[in-house]
Amino acid sequence: MIDAVGYPGGMDLAAVASAATATAAAAALAVACGAPSPATSTTASSSPAVANQAAATAPSAATPAEVQALSRELAAIVDATPVAWGTADLDDVPGRDAFAVLMGNQFDFVYYLIDVGDQRRYLLKLELDGRTQVWAPGRADPPEVPSWTDSDDTAIDHVQTHRGGYEQVRLAIAGGQVVELFYEELNDGRDGDEPEGQRWAATAAACAGACPVVRPEQPWFVHDVHGPAADLDALVGDVPPPPMPAAAAP
Repeated sequence: MIDAVGYPGGMDLAAVASAATATAAAAALAVACGAPSPATSTTASSSPAVANQAAATAPSAATPAEVQALSRELAAIVDATPVAWGTADLDDVPGRDAFAVLMGNQFDFVYYLIDVGDQRRYLLKLELDGRTQVWAPGRADPPEVPSWTDSDDTAIDHVQTHRGGYEQVRLAIAGGQVVELFYEELNDGRDGDEPEGQRWAATAAACAGACPVVRPEQPWFVHDVHGPAADLDALVGDVPPPPMPAAAAP
């Protein structure tokens, strides 16, 4: 779901496939929780001990009240307003993750806050202008307060448009890091250019180490990436902006 922000007319973007690899993810989770590997097991195990161990190791999900309170605290720090919050499956562990989306009050940045459980939180700070299409399921325009939304999305689908083209990226959490699942750009369709890009995985669970890690300026509109961390001081950070390029010699 892509929510257009201040962009007249919108665009017909290329569709992005999103096929979950639920069977492989479930098998990996079972092994991580202590269940016998399908490759070595000779009998099915349904013992209460295994079930209890799985329950004990499952991430403790954040409540709506916790996410909303954290979002409001973050908003006061970065001068932003929450426009969406809820849950979506945004990492490589089966189950829903809490999220919040905040828009800078100076219309300069959008903040994506993700809580994958056990107070492991990530914060993405991306450039924002009148042609940015922000991922914000259930978005509410201020001063309206957003409703808690359970989204079927499996990634943050963020688009930066420009005259005649766009850059689109799908972001998720895999291996404990923010990664790209998909990137596509169109330079200028008016000149007959075609979209170019790459799809590394349909979902975070399918990355298997193949998805590139997102870093500042990679893609260019990513300003900061922080996490996992529990407290806002660590998430917001004090990262100086990238240095200006040296002036060309006369």
